[in-house]
Amino acid sequence: MEKLKEIIKLADEEAGSLKYYGWRESRDKETFEDIEFYDRMVPIGYAKVVLPLDRRCPRSFLSSLDINDVQFVSGPRNHSKGVYTPLEFIIYNKIGPYQDFIKRIKEVWYGVSGTVK
Repeated sequence: MEKLKEIIKLADEEAGSLKYYGWRESRDKETFEDIEFYDRMVPIGYAKVVLPLDRRCPRSFLSSLDINDVQFVSGPRNHSKGVYTPLEFIIYNKIGPYQDFIKRIKEVWYGVSGTVK
């Protein structure tokens, strides 16, 4: 149970990063119907260093999508090797606040200058 709380916390942080670094149009179009959303979303491209979103946003990685057999592992994300992000885990298993995370990623936010991001 403690591990699940930590995964939810990490997924929340990941959703915030994805909202910030994901290009608005790609966030709007994304349906989050599977765990391949990182492959479809586009980074904003005007950060100091442009990294793929799956390298920039997750703070941790998991060994499995199975709730009963999940462990923290080192990254990077690689589905063929069984390495997933906390947000992918939460969305795949439809755990707790996953819909809130999706809404948060999709919402429009305004930068310091007042421009839509």
